[in-house]
Amino acid sequence: GNFRGRSAILGLPASTLFVQHLRLPKMTDDALKKSLAWESRGKLPIDPSQALLRHLVAGDVYQDQEPRSEVIVMAASRELVNQFLIAAAKAKLDVVGMNVEPKALIDCFQHVYRRKSDSDVTNMFVDIGSVGTRAIVSRGGKIHFVRHIPLGGEHLNRAVALSLGVSADEAKLMRIKLC
Repeated sequence: GNFRGRSAILGLPASTLFVQHLRLPKMTDDALKKSLAWESRGKLPIDPSQALLRHLVAGDVYQDQEPRSEVIVMAASRELVNQFLIAAAKAKLDVVGMNVEPKALIDCFQHVYRRKSDSDVTNMFVDIGSVGTRAIVSRGGKIHFVRHIPLGGEHLNRAVALSLGVSADEAKLMRIKLC
């Protein structure tokens, strides 16, 4: 693409990102940021004190007839993020930002949905990988839901192979030919 220069935005791979939805009492942005590590304890597979946390307020919900905020917390190991930054420095890149896969995916399609009538349309993006699937629901460029589903193409290949009585490799070739 004739890209030139050293400025780069790093994208964290989906496999390194942990996503957790939380329903929290309504609070200011500063109070929310301060409470995320505490509220995420035991809900993320990594210790929040050893992670970089980012969040999105997906919207307002009611739980037990109390108004709450639906908050999507995204966490990545601080050590892993530092490894990415070290690798970028070794490659002599000037890192100007870092993005997470759900947001990068929505940003990628933002130019497609730029008409005024598109701002009220809800979209669901489904990314089926080999061992996992990611589902992201957005409206007008704002993310409302993110979920990792531990089911991917390899699982589907094995299910087809079992059903048809063929090997997983044969099932995969059949899928590729049909696509």
